[in-house]
Amino acid sequence: MKIQTQLKELLGSHIITQEIADKIVDYYAQKSNGKPNPLLIAFGILGALIGGLGIILILAHNWDNLSVRMKSIIAFLPLLLGQFLCGYSLFKKKGNVVWSESSSLFLFISIGACISLISQVYHISGDFDTFLITWLLLGLPLVYLLRSFSTSLLYIIGITFYGVNQGYFNWNAGETYYFWMLLAGILPFIVWMQKTQKDNNFLKIAYWFIALSLTITLGTIAYKTDILMHIAYFSLFGVMYNFGHSKWMSNHRIISNGPRFIGGLGMTAMLFFYSFNDFWRFFGRYGANIYWGKAILSPELLASTGLILLSVIILCITVKRTSWQSLKPMSFLPFLFVLLFALGYYWSFSQLAINITVLLIGVHSIKIGADKDDLGLLNKGLAIVAILAFCRFFDQNISFVIKGIIFLIVGASFYVANYLLIQKRKKNLNQ
Repeated sequence: MKIQTQLKELLGSHIITQEIADKIVDYYAQKSNGKPNPLLIAFGILGALIGGLGIILILAHNWDNLSVRMKSIIAFLPLLLGQFLCGYSLFKKKGNVVWSESSSLFLFISIGACISLISQVYHISGDFDTFLITWLLLGLPLVYLLRSFSTSLLYIIGITFYGVNQGYFNWNAGETYYFWMLLAGILPFIVWMQKTQKDNNFLKIAYWFIALSLTITLGTIAYKTDILMHIAYFSLFGVMYNFGHSKWMSNHRIISNGPRFIGGLGMTAMLFFYSFNDFWRFFGRYGANIYWGKAILSPELLASTGLILLSVIILCITVKRTSWQSLKPMSFLPFLFVLLFALGYYWSFSQLAINITVLLIGVHSIKIGADKDDLGLLNKGLAIVAILAFCRFFDQNISFVIKGIIFLIVGASFYVANYLLIQKRKKNLNQ
């Protein structure tokens, strides 16, 4: 162990006594004993997945040659085995993460296999969406009964698949809201994880999954005023970004902070898209054909308003916990975008305002990176400025000479900024 090597160095330097070293070893030993082995959990989940799929493949062998009664018995065998394993985990292995994760995941897969096999055997009619929603609703209690993190992730994947299939490929106004009801079913478990196991890696993955799921499925609410989905998506990314900087997620690194990463990347990418004049020309033509009186009660506008209010609530909670100075400048982008978007229908300078906003974001990132001696943040700002310059390369009203000069300046700034920051580091090390 690394701690043992460090303790030997401290003992050899007579910084601590042997008694203190023994207490430190006992403390870390007790701390590690209270945590489940991540490797065992991973192998347990992998074993449940492979085992469940293996049983399905075995059952598929010579399936057509079996009688109806035998097919029914075989279809229920994995389900009964999974229920037995889950019961054993609840009553005999309570608190054992490996048992709860593997048994619940196995039963979750068995539920889907049993439903599909019985439907095939008895020729029960039904579409794929009905099968999927039935499977998910029957599997959801496993998440809460066994407190299974892996099953919750599989559930999120399942409802996302359902939302995409129902919302984009088989659109039905009366059923597209089922996804949001299914999503609400898993949120109490995520809240419990946040309160009790906020450093759990499964929770960080769950936030990634939920952020991606919302990004993919938000478009299913589009009805007759699709143009308002631009506000809805930008507001959603704003909520994610602000949540990623809130008290619940502020201590997470960017790689383990899915909402912050997706929210920031989403807003920046959308701003680049709106920096082109083609969108505003399309907006002017499309907006003229919309009856804005009916748009007031549209799901797109309701979603946008709700997301904006949610973003305000998150910011207020953050300010109450810290101060206004702790807020990031990008936290206010959703409100600025709503204003520019609304004015863009009447005001021809919204495109220019978007370009200036992107440029300021890049410059601010460069400044913060230089002040904090952070090469990653510095190059992020330079990349934003470079991409903006590349986007403007496609503007026909700018001459090639000016375009060439802009690219030369941006390219030189990459080298100069990195060189100056590296020299600053060397100077600080030599002092």
